[in-house]
Amino acid sequence: MNWKSAIAALGLVALAAQPVAAHEGEAHGDVKSGPEVTNVTIPKADPARVAKAREYFTDLPVITQDGETLRFYTDVLADQIVVVSLFYSNCDGACPLTNAKLAELQELLRDQLGHGVRFLSITLDPERDTPDVLKEYATKFEAQDGWLFLTGKKEDLKKITYRLGQTDPMFEAHQTYFMVGNVNRAHWTRVMPNLPATAIAQQVQLMTQVMPGQ
Repeated sequence: MNWKSAIAALGLVALAAQPVAAHEGEAHGDVKSGPEVTNVTIPKADPARVAKAREYFTDLPVITQDGETLRFYTDVLADQIVVVSLFYSNCDGACPLTNAKLAELQELLRDQLGHGVRFLSITLDPERDTPDVLKEYATKFEAQDGWLFLTGKKEDLKKITYRLGQTDPMFEAHQTYFMVGNVNRAHWTRVMPNLPATAIAQQVQLMTQVMPGQ
């Protein structure tokens, strides 16, 4: 199944959300259909909020599909509008469908992806999902610059994904929603991946409009 076929299937699948871990400034809301995202700008970070976010999300090392080691908050999250999903490459259920939706979203955000907007697909099975495995997996979805597939040490990813709402110890029971966040403003929302890509793109646009103090 290629990603375009998976998108068609996604429209017929109801994906259930699980509770998400919260941190200061998190907010949730419904998403409606809207236009493509344009003119993404990233608001300046508040130093105190940055320090708190770094502590919350951790700066543990993660490894990209290209084999590059990054610090999770400082190098991956900071100064970004992010769309985060949790998956594992051997999953034959929701995972290929959610990543297929990101591939569709990528087409809408092509000018912004890698320029203030970033997709993060984080594996829950790092022992299997090595950088080489993730590289091959990313190729299936034609992932462009700005879409990171992340792996690392099992204990590190367990801590990171717990902060992102993965509280079930069985990775097969992982959350299936996207987390969309304005990292600098600590403003986050859950978005179901069976929404139209235009609706998710609109949520990304709304994240650029979060004002200081929110």
